Amino acid sequence: MQHKLVKFEDNYADEFDVEGFKTFTPEEFESWERKLKLVFDHENHVEIYFGTNEYCGYCSLLEYQSCLTISSIFATDVDFIRAHITTSEYGYGHFLDPVVHYEELLNDLEGKHVQ
Repeated sequence: MQHKLVKFEDNYADEFDVEGFKTFTPEEFESWERKLKLVFDHENHVEIYFGTNEYCGYCSLLEYQSCLTISSIFATDVDFIRAHITTSEYGYGHFLDPVVHYEELLNDLEGKHVQ
């Protein structure tokens, strides 16, 4: 399995574009895909906030995936991006990620929630 560059692009209420990207190792990408499916299997409407009250909403995994462009890249590309562009686990720009925004739900579903 190859490393991935995932680009996110959507539009907020026909007012402005929301864009970002994130890099993944093969293991990270496999885990991310599995967690995306879990979120959309358990939520009827996924809302991802990126401002004080701005959000993009998705009714299905397919609708969310329509905002993504997934490219295979080399491990050296991932290393370069992480070293010189962003070290954030959240990606660069506005990468609206249900896995990050629904972390508590995922922890509950995977039995990792600590009370």
